[in-house]
Amino acid sequence: MKCLSQLFPCGLLLLAVSSQPALAEDVFSTVMQGGFLTKENWTVTLGAGAIYGPKYEGSAESSVSPVPFVEINWNDTIFLSPGDGLGVNLYQNKGFVVGTSVGYDGGRQESDSRSELRGLGDIDAGVSTSGFLSYEYKFIKAETKVTHVFGGADGTTVDLGLQTFIPLAPLLKETPFFIGTGPIFGSSSTNKDGPGGPALLLGVSTTWADENYMDGYFGVSSQQSAKSGLTDFDASAGFKSVTGDATLVVPLTDHINLGTNVGYTRLIGDAADSPITRDTNQFNAGLFATYTF
Repeated sequence: MKCLSQLFPCGLLLLAVSSQPALAEDVFSTVMQGGFLTKENWTVTLGAGAIYGPKYEGSAESSVSPVPFVEINWNDTIFLSPGDGLGVNLYQNKGFVVGTSVGYDGGRQESDSRSELRGLGDIDAGVSTSGFLSYEYKFIKAETKVTHVFGGADGTTVDLGLQTFIPLAPLLKETPFFIGTGPIFGSSSTNKDGPGGPALLLGVSTTWADENYMDGYFGVSSQQSAKSGLTDFDASAGFKSVTGDATLVVPLTDHINLGTNVGYTRLIGDAADSPITRDTNQFNAGLFATYTF
């Protein structure tokens, strides 16, 4: 799931309400019975928000950006979302989910920070393909995701993450908010047994990247060095970051969710040592609202 990447805020993904899960053997029979066109099997979530964060990974400059959101989900099996792209949960059983997706990687533009990236050129956009495995037990979820980008840096990353869901309704004697059906872990969730109402989601993750990715985003070639004035730097494969984030989700009705997210990423290894990195401490925050049909 894309919550583990640096390209999209986890908070907005976690505001989407999941549909009921379907086992792999049920998908074929449902489609054959006309279930693919059945309205009840589809969930559409629209939303918008704003995020505050670094202009690029390693930047010392931050900015505020608007974030539109559209997520479409069929029977918790086929999905389309900004974070994960177009994907399918191939297998779901007893908390395990195995799936794959195709998405878009925006690369990095020199214009993202003219003062910090001057002379380094652009990293072209590309198509990303991912495979993921997750396991969810009660209020804890672990996930591994492998992503390769074709084009741009032409690199591969591996995300390892752990999340926990804390329902706040039992802790609140009285709340002015409607206690509706609260989300658990987002579009790929297979658990809707948790209580509704306000919820706190806490996550930790780390990202490993291969040499192509690291050298593309954190390396400085001799040509780039001559143009930018930065020292030559060869970035090797390895773990590049560790991240912690917290998301507060408040369902106002059965359809409307509000949320806020804060996160901290620490760049490590060659990502931290790179002359492109101006600050190894990366902070972000966001406010979001979604409506689910």
